[in-house]
This record gives sequence, structure tokens and C-alpha cells, in this order.
Amino acid sequence: MIFITGASGFVGSALCAALRKQERPFYGVSRTRPYWAACSEEEAFFQLDLLSTSSIDLKEKLSGVKTIVHCAARAHIMHETEQDPERAFQALNVNVTQRLLEAAVAAGVKRFIFVSSVGVNGEKTPDNIPFHEHMPPHPKAPYAHSKWQAEQVIQGYASKIETVILRPPLIYGPFARGNFAALFRAIQARLPLPLASIKNKRSFLFLENMISALIACIDHPKAAGETFLVSDTEALSTPELIATLAKGVGHSAFLWPCPMPALHLVGVLFRKQESIRRLTDSLVIDARKIGNLLQWHPPYTAAKGLEKTGRNYVLCQKAL
Repeated sequence: MIFITGASGFVGSALCAALRKQERPFYGVSRTRPYWAACSEEEAFFQLDLLSTSSIDLKEKLSGVKTIVHCAARAHIMHETEQDPERAFQALNVNVTQRLLEAAVAAGVKRFIFVSSVGVNGEKTPDNIPFHEHMPPHPKAPYAHSKWQAEQVIQGYASKIETVILRPPLIYGPFARGNFAALFRAIQARLPLPLASIKNKRSFLFLENMISALIACIDHPKAAGETFLVSDTEALSTPELIATLAKGVGHSAFLWPCPMPALHLVGVLFRKQESIRRLTDSLVIDARKIGNLLQWHPPYTAAKGLEKTGRNYVLCQKAL
């Protein structure tokens, strides 16, 4: 039995849907009912607020569970409302992880898989050297700090339970939010985007590639005790990313050159420095370890994943 937290989230819901398609037994848990949990399949889902659930109660829920995939997290918040964001990140991303590990060990769970973030490595690639698993952590934002703290908690349980940590970059796919959703809207509206002069390279991860990697970590014995950076095979510049998304949407992107100093000035004036930084900086991942050790390779190229995402975005908009 596989136990998946964050079952109504972007990654968790997709993993549950994939396991259901493979007819594999699982429980999906979250605070809200996910789209995949039809009335006839209630036994595969139950509502649970991990923030208020004790280790003792969690242990009861984990009876018969072999593997936990911990997707639940407080992620990047575009419009923060918490007075103390760091405390909020700590509560869900670190404290809940520790309680879940305590319960897992007590219940005899064999493997604990944690969805972390490449932000643990840093926000941009230093000196154009791709991030890899042996680089020292360099988290910057509160979200990345909380993921790194959670990883340290997990390492403390490594002698009691098999642990696997995945550090993905930005994950894209149908129903993606944040900057990806904003790009979709701009492309679909044929808005002129002043991004043609950007010469960066960034690694991304198609949602279906992420799910494939998670299933490999569920099944492969050699995943135990390992940390993996995982991404699409190709790294893309921001103009390449937008052009490929536009192909899936069904028309060309309207890109025009803008001097980089002017672009950063716009970010300062409109308080969008972080968004501009993500569009202009490079962040490249060396994901060879998971390929060499688990014989896992992304089933979709970045081009195919982005085109499929663009097409699905258009279909979803039409269905609304």
C-alpha cells in the first residue's frame, strides 16, 4: 500500500491518478477532496489535516502501508498573507514531516519518499556549473530553507526507515499556477513580451516526468537512502521556453528585445524583482545520478512536455 500526502495538490493528485490508472493500491490524503476521488473510489481517499494530526493518530492511518510519498507542503506564496511566513513554512514543511516520520517508523513503513526542491541547492547556477547532489546546500528563500531543514530531519531517520529525497526544479503541466499560468495567459492574449534578449538556461520538469520519477523511487530497491536531483533532459532559455509553450497554445509568441538593465528596472518599479530574476537567471540541473542508479530517464522531452502543457491549457480554458 502506498500512502500519498498532498493528494489534492499539483504533484500529489497527478501521482494518485497515475497509480489508479495502473490499478495499484494507495491512499491519498489531503485537507480537501481532489478531482480524482470519485464517489465510487472513496476508499482510496480520506480527508486529513496533517497540521493538527498527532503522530499517534497518524500511526493508525499507516497500518498496512509500505511506502509514503510526502508531497504535502507549503510552497512559494505569490501574495503572502501570513504575518510570520517562516513559522508557517516550518509548521507544515518541517514539523509535519517529523511527525509523519515518527508515525511511519512506529507503524513499520518500509520507505519514505520526500518531495523537496532544487532551491535547497540555491536560486541560480554558480559559474554556469550545473547543480548536482554532492554540492553543498545553499538555500535562500524561506521555502527552500524549510525544505533543507526537513531533509536534515529525514536524514536523522535514515537508520530506521528507507529514505528517498527528490529535488525537482519548477514543475509545469496542466493546472500549473504562478508564473507558468501568467505566461500562458500572456501568450494566449498575444501580448508583446520584452524577453527576447535573455540568454539564460534553466532546467524545468514536466509533471508527467516527475510522476514517472516518483514511481521509479517507489519501486526501485537502489533508491533507498539516496537524494536525487531530477529534471527534463534539456535546459532551455526563457525565449525558448515561451516559444515552445506558444507552439502548444497554437500560435507564435510575440517576443521583442529589451536591454537587461531596463528589464531589471521594471522589476524594481513594479516590485517584481523575484519574477524577473527567475526569468533571467540560469539554473541548470545535472540529473545523471537518477538515470545511472535507477535507469530512469524522462519519458517526455522538454519540447513534448511544454507543447502538451500548452495544448491542455487551451483545452482547460475552453472547458471553463
